[in-house]
Amino acid sequence: MSGVAAGYIDPSAGFPITGQSGSALTTAITIPQASTTFPVQFALGTVAGTWTVTLTSLTSPAGNVLATPTQTMTVNVSAAVPTIVANSVKITALNSTGFTVQLDGITSIRALTSATFLFNAASGATLQRAGPVTVSFSGTDQSQWFATPASQASGGQFSLKVPFSFSGTTSALSTVTVTLTNANGPSASVTGGQ
Repeated sequence: MSGVAAGYIDPSAGFPITGQSGSALTTAITIPQASTTFPVQFALGTVAGTWTVTLTSLTSPAGNVLATPTQTMTVNVSAAVPTIVANSVKITALNSTGFTVQLDGITSIRALTSATFLFNAASGATLQRAGPVTVSFSGTDQSQWFATPASQASGGQFSLKVPFSFSGTTSALSTVTVTLTNANGPSASVTGGQ
């Protein structure tokens, strides 16, 4: 993964902190008497990796009842294709010379290889070049974000803004459909407008 050291922990992962936004890596729970199972919430975060959950203490009115050896459970967060956040794709700053397509997304490997844009004309209008237009990321542009220390607080989450030149009637452009790609393949396509 890009820009993270061994042992990196995604800040969006962990047990929810009661009454607060945020999470913690340890939690105490009370299991109702006579229960054999009890659900525990744990956010996996947005970065691929492996979580190991360890039961460190188990007590009853009779004292410590923790089994030996210590009970652990491993959960894998797989490296996956990118995800575009629903309703985040927008065409902004549209004028007679250009516009910007912006969106929010998640990439569990903290890298993207490209974004593909398919522009859709308004009813009764025609676009000279409707698409698709593919923008490749070489590591010196959008992907550079994941190499910065500031990006570590965002895990695999990111915001993307791509400017485009434009000439003609602004009302001709209706929507754009975006697909993001990383080393694991393409995302589901998401459409948005102004």
